[in-house]
Order: sequence, then structure tokens, then C-alpha cells
Amino acid sequence: MQQQFEQSVRRLGDYQFDTKYLLGEGAFGKVYRGSKLTTNQEVAIKKIDSSMINKDQYLIDALNFEIQIMKQLDHPNIVKFIDKFNTDRSIYIVTEYCADGDLRNIMKGRRIPESEVNQIFSQLASGFKELVKANIIHRDLKPANIMNHRGVVKIADFGFAKIVDNFSGELLRTCVGSPLYMAPQILKREKYTTKSDIWSLGIIYYEMVFGMAPWSGVDEKSLTNNVMKQPLRFPGGTQLSEFGKNFLSRALEKEESKRMEWAELFSMFEQVKKNQETIQFNVNMSGSYILEQPQPQIQPQQLQQSDASFQRFQSQLNNYNLQRMQINFSHFVNVEMTQHISTITQHQKKEMQFELLCLLSAKFIANSFKLLQSNILSLFEQYKKTAEYIRFISQMQQESQLASELFNNTMLYFDRIGLLSNLRLSTEFSQFIEGGDLALNQLISVEKIIKERVISISKQVLQSAKENDIFCLLDYMMEMCLTRSKIMNGNTNIDFSLIYEKKQTSDYQGQLNFKLNELYSF
Repeated sequence: MQQQFEQSVRRLGDYQFDTKYLLGEGAFGKVYRGSKLTTNQEVAIKKIDSSMINKDQYLIDALNFEIQIMKQLDHPNIVKFIDKFNTDRSIYIVTEYCADGDLRNIMKGRRIPESEVNQIFSQLASGFKELVKANIIHRDLKPANIMNHRGVVKIADFGFAKIVDNFSGELLRTCVGSPLYMAPQILKREKYTTKSDIWSLGIIYYEMVFGMAPWSGVDEKSLTNNVMKQPLRFPGGTQLSEFGKNFLSRALEKEESKRMEWAELFSMFEQVKKNQETIQFNVNMSGSYILEQPQPQIQPQQLQQSDASFQRFQSQLNNYNLQRMQINFSHFVNVEMTQHISTITQHQKKEMQFELLCLLSAKFIANSFKLLQSNILSLFEQYKKTAEYIRFISQMQQESQLASELFNNTMLYFDRIGLLSNLRLSTEFSQFIEGGDLALNQLISVEKIIKERVISISKQVLQSAKENDIFCLLDYMMEMCLTRSKIMNGNTNIDFSLIYEKKQTSDYQGQLNFKLNELYSF
């Protein structure tokens, strides 16, 4: 036992950390909980693999900027930089430790009372006031980059931050950040100013109050289109004060020249701070993984609820939306697999994963086409001119186009690496790699092979992997098969929001083994 402890503990000057206490993981490294030896002060230690960034000058500059920015900031609402260490193979950044995780732990895919949101934002405004004073723009603000330590909110992760000489007016053009929280100017690759951070704050505020983002899309292109064409709406069922409506309307102005100034934002939330007592947040420590939330079920505004035909139309439309969510979730799993392919191949033969990607792409395009070509139009001729129906068809057309592009790009990649010719020779795969429509028996065959591949990959990876991100990917893959099986068995009462939460428990691996056994029985 002592030997195992010594193997997992690392020493860095006056600090140490245990590799068993992983706080998070990103594209270039991992974050561990550690402590200072002389005082036992808890710290967070980010370990970055030098080989991942040494050949990329952009990444080197981003890391140096992050350290430079954090060194000059000292504010209770900004994560504090403590130290940096270099070894032959790794770079270590020591920062203050936030015991309660990030903003996603507070959100948990739920609606948060406006008074609590305002208290959180009064702290964020205080932190941003310090950034503005230091001429710093964040550029990657999202819930995962806002930390919480016993009720104190702290801005973190300055990897994409930029120091600007003229904070209020300098035009920037680099496209960085997370699409869901990007200002429209960044999404359209246009020049933008430091007001892009105000837009990001507005999106986060909206998401906290209403439990979903104001705009969404299956990819960056459709997201941009929706942001530009759809007005800002305040969903019914949630009480929002005039203060909240005013802030969101001013922060989410699509034209930067009309968007609120930083001084106005600071003034609004300084008043909040004066008027209300500080709220301590009751944070659920289990953690969560927040994805773009599904759109609420369509409710045609101009139709009579008592009309029997309308009731059938509503039921059918809701059923199609359920299918859309299942199709788009399989696309999400495809994207997640692609992003983690290099890591997961350390535990599993890459050929099997490529075959699964091929099948997922084929299923995505076939299901999208089938849904688009469904007979809903002929069944409900009288509703085809309603805004709700037109919006549904438009969404399906966009998703079908995305399915075609994804399938074609996947096949081009397989052709480039020499896998496509092998798939064409395989009796198991040849019928699925041409795209387009698939007969029902072919789709059932695809589902069966996907399930077999998911079981095989999960079984092998669970025996050797330790990374939470990989466990989460396996969770998504198995959930995709289970939800599809439930739908095929006639059970449409599936809570899709549960799929979008990343489970972080001490026995995540054990939970997945249990879920794998459940998948065997379907």
C-alpha cells in the first residue's frame, strides 16, 4: 500500500499532488488537487505535456499569455496564480484551489432563481472590472471557466485571453472561444471588440435563468444562422424581472455598437450588490457536464387546444422531435469519439473504432433522410403554413444537410487512410457506406452492429482506462444504444437531460460495468 501511495504522489518544490485526485482534464493536460508542504494549503496543479505544445508556437504563446495575465491579477473573483514549474516532460502551473468546482455544478441543467443569478453576476462583474482595468479581454467565457469556492465566484482559464491597448475600441479578428457563448461577430469571422465578453455573460445569465441557451444549433453554421435570424425570446413559465429583461436585452444586442458598455454593466450589478444580501450557494458536489439543451416541445400558438386534429398533430410533432434528439445525440457521440480517438486507441484497436464511426455516420444520414421524408405534411395539410411547422421542417433540412456533410467527410477520411476499400470488401459494411436511404431491415442491422461494437469497445477499454473523460465517452456510447433500444420497444418517456450530465463519482468505472451488463440484456 505504501509503495502504491509513493508511486501516485508527485513532488514539485514546496508542493505535492496525488495523481489519484484528478480535478479535470483538457486537450493538453490534467488538473490535480495538491497542497503546499509547509502550510498544507490546498492548491490546484495543472500538468501540461510539453510534447503537446512545443511544436506549436500558437499554443506556446497562449500558455505564456495565460501565465503573464494571471501573474498581474490579484482579485477575490479571479483565480489566483501561485507558481510555475518546468521539467523535461511537463509544465506545471499552480493556482488557488476552488473546492466546489465550476459553474456547471451550480447549474446542473436546472433553472436558478433570478436573485441567486444576480448575486453570482455581481461577483463576476467585480472580477471583470479588474480585467477591464488591466486591459484584458477573456474571449473564452463559459460556465466551465467560472469557478466556485464556498460561495465566492472566480473567473478562470485565460488561455485565450488577450491584452489590448485600447480596451473599449480595439478591433480583434482572431476566432477563439466556445461557439455557444461566442458573440455573433466572432461566429461570422468579423472584427469584434472587447464587448464580446459582455455577450458571453448574457448567454450564461440566460442559460442560468431559463435552463437553456437562447440560441442553439447542431453545428457552428446553424448556430450562427439561428443567432442572426431568430429574435431574443423570454420563455413562458419563468418569472423574469424588468432588471433581468433589461440586462439580457442590452447584453445580447447583436450589433456591437448597440450592445451595452462595460460601465453600464458594472453600474447595474453594483446596485444589485448594494440591494441584496450575499447568498451562499448550496453546491451539489457530484459535478455535471452541461451540453446544449434540447429545444422545448413545439406548441403552435394559433391553434385551439381542444381541436382533436391539433392534438394528433401535436402528439406526432413531439414524437418527431424525440426522434430528432435521438438522431442528434448519436451525432454528438460521433463527434466525441472523433475528438478522443487518439486517447481511446491506447486501449482498443483503432479499426473497430473507425468501423463504429462509419456506422454512426451511416445511421445519422439514413435516419435524418427518413425523418425529413416522413408523411407528416400529408397527414396534417392544414398546419403546413404555421410558423411552428415551418420551423420544424427548416430544422430538419439543416440537420439532413449536416448529416450529408458529416458522412461525406467521414468517407473521404476513410478513403485517405486506406480503410474505405476494406469496408467495401466487407459484407458486413459494404451496404452501409454509400449513404442515402436505408431500408428498415438495413437500419436494424446497423443498430445491431453498432451495439456489438459499443459493447466490445467498452468492455476492453473499461479494463485498462483510468481517465474520467474516456469513462464519460463510454457512458455516452452505451446510453446512445440503450435509449435507441427503449424507443424501439415503445418507451418514449426518456429524460434526455440525464444523458447530458457527466457523472463524477468515486465508482464511475463500477457504474459503467453495471450499465454494460444492462446493455447486454437489451
